[in-house]
Amino acid sequence: MKHYSFIFIFSLLFIGCAPKTVDYSQKEYSQTYKQKQQEDAERKMSQFELFNIYEDQNRVAIVFPSKVVGKYANGTINTIISYLLFKNEKFDVDVIDSSTEEYASVYQAMNEVVDNRYSKVILLFTEDGLQHLNDIQNIDKLDIFMPLIHKSSVINPMPNITFGGMDYEEQIQTLKTLSNGKNTHFYGESVLGNTLRNILLQDNFNVISERMIKPSGNNYKAITSQEVLNDSTLFLNTSIIKTSILLSQLTVQEATPYVILSTQLNFTPLIVSLTQYPDRKNFLIANSIEQTSPILEETINLLDADVVYNWVNYSTLIGIDYLYNNKMTSSVIKNRIVDSQVQYRTTIYKNTPFGFKKQ
Repeated sequence: MKHYSFIFIFSLLFIGCAPKTVDYSQKEYSQTYKQKQQEDAERKMSQFELFNIYEDQNRVAIVFPSKVVGKYANGTINTIISYLLFKNEKFDVDVIDSSTEEYASVYQAMNEVVDNRYSKVILLFTEDGLQHLNDIQNIDKLDIFMPLIHKSSVINPMPNITFGGMDYEEQIQTLKTLSNGKNTHFYGESVLGNTLRNILLQDNFNVISERMIKPSGNNYKAITSQEVLNDSTLFLNTSIIKTSILLSQLTVQEATPYVILSTQLNFTPLIVSLTQYPDRKNFLIANSIEQTSPILEETINLLDADVVYNWVNYSTLIGIDYLYNNKMTSSVIKNRIVDSQVQYRTTIYKNTPFGFKKQ
């Protein structure tokens, strides 16, 4: 089990950023800009001094199984540290890698949290890890936030756990209102792909044709040349790479869907770089990430994290803000938490030649 600690105390953090409205269509991701961000981050971090601090108010433990959700770890850690820097407070962040979600790993990691008196915990477990928590002594004394899980997927949730998982059901229900009634569907061969498929088919929603997109070996020409796709509402519950290929092939095969719809899964600037505008001109995407403080967003950017497009980081931001403010109303987060679940609002975005714009 890997273990990392970050303990900081610092003076005022000044970010050269005037208030502004986020423009999704004008985000720059050039190498020069990235290099400047890293240089700025190093300059800011040099202002901080390392101390031995013990203060319950700002002591946070982050627990994650690297073999399961390792791709989310850096963004989550940097988002939390950025938020605490933004708050200009001393803090102690302890990062514990449980490696897996097996019982022994979860038990050891969570007992370490309890033994070290970390009362606030960001827990990057899936449902597989969650099921082991009831066996941890004194875990009910912790305030736990789980960014990856929506409460609707949990039976008998513990009252001290708050859930931040994306509300895909609400997004899909909103997308359904845009349908012309002739529905087709492509979905990924994955846990998430099957979950989104099950949500789409709820309440006997009529889908006249659907196709599972495999990780490899797909005949995209055959898939996208089906006559049934013409004048249909095509739901794309596929990863960004598969979505980009499908959109491009639909153009090549001269398929003409009435509209193409997708969830948060494809709300990413990568879609702009991986496709041509004509490929995605008729592509609408549901997004539930709200704008936050421009200064906070810039602080997060300095540590190479993203809360504009990355919903896991955004959910984590909601969680650390909620725990930091002792579950009181936030001044920087618009989302509210009701019955231990973050409430998300769905907004539909259309594609432009350079990015996204509200529908």
